[in-house]
Amino acid sequence: MTSKSADQKALEVVFQRLVAKYLMPAFAQARTGHRVTEMLRTMLLMNGVRKTISNSIVARGLDQEDWRADYRAFSDGKWDPVDLFHGVFKACLPWLSKEGPVVLALDDTALSKTGKKIAHVRWVHNPLCPVWVRPAIQLGIPMFHGVLLLPRGDVHRPSAITIAFEPIKDTEWSAKRRRRKAGAVPDDAQPTPKKRGRPTKEEAARRKEAFGVDPAAIGQVKDSASQIAVRTIQRVREWMDDNKLKDRQLLVVADGSYTNGTVIGHLPDRVDYIGRTREKSNLCAVGEKIHGGKALYGERLPTPLELAKDRSVPSDTGRFDYGGEERNLSFKVIGPVYRRHSTRKVALKLMILAPVPYGHGTTRGYNKRAYLLTTSFTLPHEVLIQAYLDRWAIEVLHRDLKTGVGLGQAQVRTERSVDRIHSALAAAYAILVLAVRQTQGQQRTDRGFGRLPKWRTNVRSWRARKAIAAGKQAPTYRPSVTDMMALLRHALTEVRSHRLVA
Repeated sequence: MTSKSADQKALEVVFQRLVAKYLMPAFAQARTGHRVTEMLRTMLLMNGVRKTISNSIVARGLDQEDWRADYRAFSDGKWDPVDLFHGVFKACLPWLSKEGPVVLALDDTALSKTGKKIAHVRWVHNPLCPVWVRPAIQLGIPMFHGVLLLPRGDVHRPSAITIAFEPIKDTEWSAKRRRRKAGAVPDDAQPTPKKRGRPTKEEAARRKEAFGVDPAAIGQVKDSASQIAVRTIQRVREWMDDNKLKDRQLLVVADGSYTNGTVIGHLPDRVDYIGRTREKSNLCAVGEKIHGGKALYGERLPTPLELAKDRSVPSDTGRFDYGGEERNLSFKVIGPVYRRHSTRKVALKLMILAPVPYGHGTTRGYNKRAYLLTTSFTLPHEVLIQAYLDRWAIEVLHRDLKTGVGLGQAQVRTERSVDRIHSALAAAYAILVLAVRQTQGQQRTDRGFGRLPKWRTNVRSWRARKAIAAGKQAPTYRPSVTDMMALLRHALTEVRSHRLVA
């Protein structure tokens, strides 16, 4: 057996061991666990077809048997996707850094759909629409996504491991539309224009009479992304406490949609937050003492954009891993500050990160400043900024899951099936990434994954020569989602062929 075949066989063994150790305990019955994990592994192995339950049944040679048990494993089985991600979190523990905070990145994405009767489907933003298409919307299932960012290692890029993936529930307005379509709400009942603040008693009575729902719930989200984020943060903090990580800080990194009072106002102990904010955010300084007391809000500060342009505000420079190499980035720190209308009494620190400067003969698409707000006053500035820069890994993971793994292609409609199958497939891919990391390391090598096409080899050689000529280290690369799935496919073929020979 060649060394490459031995590596492939080791991957299959390690993958099966991780699945049995960390995913199987989530199922109440062992037969349900075996059925679900076999379907998930088959979906990872399938190539050139849609990743659906029916295709996984055909790929396993069970197309002439009863299909109901496979579908009912997701719709009626006794298991919770949260338990799957708890196992994934335990599998990540050996790969966490020995010091510093544990970084949790949050974001949301959408799985494209065409049927309007699928659970949780509604109109969502489509980031792939051309600029001339307005509005940029599509039918899809909005999904909340949380990942652990593992250390970067030699490749200068972190690994994002999914530990939370669930749909964002529907809104009260959508529920009213369904009731109106069913005849429960009169056709002539029109919603009143949305206003700031609480509705008056007359408006509340009119809304309740017209729609038959609680006026305080009209226009609000039953289970918003921010509420799911709060539950996820609390859950991860509990997992850390249960696994001898009570002394470690949890650092949550997110974009501007989570920098609000719902998330920041409900952070547990030993949890810090850093996220984006708008360049025109309203910030206040700390109030001065008045007659023995203390005013919480002081004078209104300039906007973050004005502070970034103000030369009197001192700036600092640090070295960070960004874009596959180490770079010098400039940043400013202002604090403590308050946001009167959102986070309110929570003291924050404003961090303004300057973009990478223009270079001769180079083109870059990201040349805007980053305005960050954080609740941490103890962690070093370099640690906070590096965690924010590493959050980009979750965006890459979105592409890998939807384009490479085929997340969202499963043809299920019921609520429990929609809640489970996408989460389970994301958890299975996370286990695959950890298995490849354990057997092959973080870098992509020809010995482990095979030679690349000639055009890709030439491009990488050109980039290496360019970096060495500039006095830098030649860039290193991680295995892609295609590399990992192909390696698992070859590993399974190698193992089965040896079993047949034996």
